[in-house]
Amino acid sequence: MKTREQILQEVKNLNKKHLLLALPTGLGKSALALHLALDGTQAPKVLIVYPQTILKKNWKDEIIKWGYESHLKSDIQFTTYKSLHKYADVAWNAVIFDEGHHITERVLEIISSMTINHAYILSATVKPAIRYRLEIAFPGLYSYRMTMHEAIDSDILPEPTIIKIPLQLSTIGETENIIKNPKATHTILVPYSKRFGCNDKKVRYLIPCTQAQYYMDLCAQVDFYDRKFKSTGMKAMEHLKLNKAGERLKWLASKKTDFVVGLLSKLKNERVLSFCGSVDQTELLGAHCIHHKQKKKSQVILDEFNEGKIKHITAVAMLDEGQNLVNCRIGVFVNINASDRMQIQRTGRILRHKNPIIIIPYYVHTREEEIVDGMLQGYKPELIKTITNLNELLL
Repeated sequence: MKTREQILQEVKNLNKKHLLLALPTGLGKSALALHLALDGTQAPKVLIVYPQTILKKNWKDEIIKWGYESHLKSDIQFTTYKSLHKYADVAWNAVIFDEGHHITERVLEIISSMTINHAYILSATVKPAIRYRLEIAFPGLYSYRMTMHEAIDSDILPEPTIIKIPLQLSTIGETENIIKNPKATHTILVPYSKRFGCNDKKVRYLIPCTQAQYYMDLCAQVDFYDRKFKSTGMKAMEHLKLNKAGERLKWLASKKTDFVVGLLSKLKNERVLSFCGSVDQTELLGAHCIHHKQKKKSQVILDEFNEGKIKHITAVAMLDEGQNLVNCRIGVFVNINASDRMQIQRTGRILRHKNPIIIIPYYVHTREEEIVDGMLQGYKPELIKTITNLNELLL
C-alpha cells in the first residue's frame, strides 16, 4: 500500500520530462502537478489549462494551499482549452493540462506550435486512443497510473457505501404522450393500440400512453437507428442512435423527480450533491443549483457549500469533473450516465469525505439497471445495500 506522500516522491524520482498522471479523483493530481512544476524552480513560467473557466478558482485555491502564492502574480497563467490558441507559439517551462481527456485534435495542433519543457497531463479517465495521440505530441510521455479501486485498497481513498433503490415504471395511467412527426401542423389524437397505423408524414400524431409504454417506444427508436447503422454504416444513423439513447436516460431521470424530492427531505441534515439530468430538474430539486446558465451564481453556490453555509446542491454537467467539494458525504445519482468516464468522475466528487455514501435510484428492467450493474463491479458486495422504500434508509 502507498500513501500520498510516497506517490509524490515516487513521481518525483521518475525524473521524466512529460508525465500523464492517470490517477483517480481525490488522490491529489493538482498538488502533484504543482509540486513538479514549481518546486525548486527559479522564476518558473507555467501555464495551467482546464476545460471550464469556473475551475480557475479551484487552481488558485490549490496554489495558495500548497504554499505557492508568490508565483501567482507573475509566474503562472491560466486558460481554457477553448482559448488555448491565444498562447500558440509561446514557450513554457511547464504546462499543466487539467482533465486531459479534453485534449482534442484542435488542441494538439495548437500544442505543436508551443515550446513546452515539461507537460503534466492530469486525468482519471484517459482513453487509449487519446493516450496514443498524447504520446505522439509529447515524445517519451510516461504514464503513472492508479485506479480508483487501487487507491481504495491502499486506504488513500475511502470505500463508499452504495445504496441502490430500485423503482418501477408505471404500467397504469396514460401520463405520457408519444409524438410522431412533431413538426407537422395538423394533429390527430390516436389510441396506443392504433399506433402502428400512424404513417402519414403530414400529420402530427399524439398517442397517450403509460410510462412503461413510452419507454418501450424510446427503446424501439434506439434499436431502429442501431439496425440502420449496422446495415448501412452511415455515421448519421449512429449519431441519431446515440442521441436517442441519451434522450432515453434523460427521460428516465426526469421521472424520478418526485421520488428524489422525498429522498432529499430524508437527507435534509446531510451534505448532499444531486447529479441531475437537466437544468429544469436541478431547479425542481433544490434552491441551490449549479448549471451552465448561471455560471457566476454557480461559483457563489459552490463556495457557500464548501464553506458549510448550505447543505444541499444540485448540478447538471458542471460538477461532473474538476471541481473540489469539501466534506460532501452523499452523492445522489438522479441521472445515470452510460459513460464510464462520467461515472468515475462523479464518484470522485464524493470520495473526499471519510464516510462517503452513493445513493442510486434506478428503474428496473431498463437501460439504467444495466448501467448500474456494470458500474458497481469491483465494489465490495457487503458495502452495496438495496432498499425498497425510503423508510428503510439508514445512514
